[in-house]
Amino acid sequence: MNENFEKIIFLRTDRIGDNLMAMSMLPYIRQRFKAAEIIAVCPENIRFLYETCPDVNQILSFDINRLFTDSFYLEQIIRKIQTFQADLILNTVYSSEEMTEILVTNSKAKNLLGFEGDLSNISEELRQKYKRYYTKLVKNPAEKIPELEHFRNFLNNLGIDAPFLLPKIWLTSDDEQFASDIFTKHNLNPESTITIFLNSMDKNRQYEKYNSVLSYICASKNLSVIALGSEADYQDHQQVLDQLPAKTLNMCGITLRQSAAIIKKVKLNVGIETSFAHMANALEAESFIVLGGGFIGRYFPYSRYNTVVSLPLICSGCNYYCRYQKPHCTRDISELVVTEALQQCIETSSMKARLFFQENYLWSPDYNQPIWKSPDNLINLNGIELIPVDSNLLLKRIEEVKYFLKNDNDLDYEQQLKKINNFLNFNMKIGSLLVRYQNECQKLSKQLIEKSENILAEIALKDDFSLKQSVSNILLNNKNSGNS
Repeated sequence: MNENFEKIIFLRTDRIGDNLMAMSMLPYIRQRFKAAEIIAVCPENIRFLYETCPDVNQILSFDINRLFTDSFYLEQIIRKIQTFQADLILNTVYSSEEMTEILVTNSKAKNLLGFEGDLSNISEELRQKYKRYYTKLVKNPAEKIPELEHFRNFLNNLGIDAPFLLPKIWLTSDDEQFASDIFTKHNLNPESTITIFLNSMDKNRQYEKYNSVLSYICASKNLSVIALGSEADYQDHQQVLDQLPAKTLNMCGITLRQSAAIIKKVKLNVGIETSFAHMANALEAESFIVLGGGFIGRYFPYSRYNTVVSLPLICSGCNYYCRYQKPHCTRDISELVVTEALQQCIETSSMKARLFFQENYLWSPDYNQPIWKSPDNLINLNGIELIPVDSNLLLKRIEEVKYFLKNDNDLDYEQQLKKINNFLNFNMKIGSLLVRYQNECQKLSKQLIEKSENILAEIALKDDFSLKQSVSNILLNNKNSGNS
């Protein structure tokens, strides 16, 4: 493709996470077209990403909702795009939709490059209507590939041979200082702190059982927790934080670049399939994601910094347009499975992306629910380590209980009570999930209760107000989380 382009428009009309991934191409586009002026055209709420990008010369942002409701405003934006008199416009949206096509095909750019793409957001009739305006369309691959591989193909059509791509975000020194000040002010150790981000605009992606998972992990690993999200997410996250036996901090409402600076510093970033997870990859920070089946294999997992856990079902690949009463792929992942996967994520590392999955015999659907499907039939396994979470892994918890009941001499009263609470909670769930071990779990639960009663009796005899207050707080946490 012509190396003498003077003006190139890089256009995106979608969400933050999509832009983070697409921005992986910008350094290579800049390197290929060194003298060109690169103009980013994007929604207003995404402008902040491009403001710190060294490869972008200008930014034109727009109110994405107004484009659909105000025809005069749409005409204004189109005219502004036309005034750039671009030599090349890049429509890098694989699942394009009509508004994207309207902006691109009315740009009056001399050359238009885009994807053939899929029909997730556009009809075949409309796709055919707009594709005739393009100078070149990137052919669809023969098989399903991750989103970042689509972008490598796109770059290849610009004469760019790019290596493995990761999302991009550029932080300022102020962003980095903000994060450092937070850890200093609140006396948090990054090595024992995790972030959580549990909300999404698409509620079908959310996992409703994170409370008990995080309670177990925070107590057993002595972790502190920082919540990230928008202002609207503050209260939802506070309700989760209030139930955790951990030092917590609710930072929902800070800027996304400030959030990214915090993500960069912590031990692990825990949540769901959202922009914060892509930020973690951009910063080469470890993340743990409960992954639904909507886009499995397209967006996650895609790098060695990802660990995901999933319930693979035959309906996977639905783009989260769920045809069932609820999205079973996220709502029905066992918290035992998620806890085991999260624990392994913290304790071990891998040079590949890891996909933990719930085994088929741990999923018993009714006649009107989707059946289990092996994950190796759902995703491209190149660079991905598949790890089944089965009864053998879950039974490790029973062995931990037995060891605890015999070898607790080095633990103080508070640590013992925290462990008892966690073991009781998951012992009961293991017993209900793995019926053949029900009697053994019940027997161990009785022993744990007896042990807690003995500890409380010993504490009652001591003249130590701070100890009694700490124990009172533990018991209150137990009550709040429904585990008492």
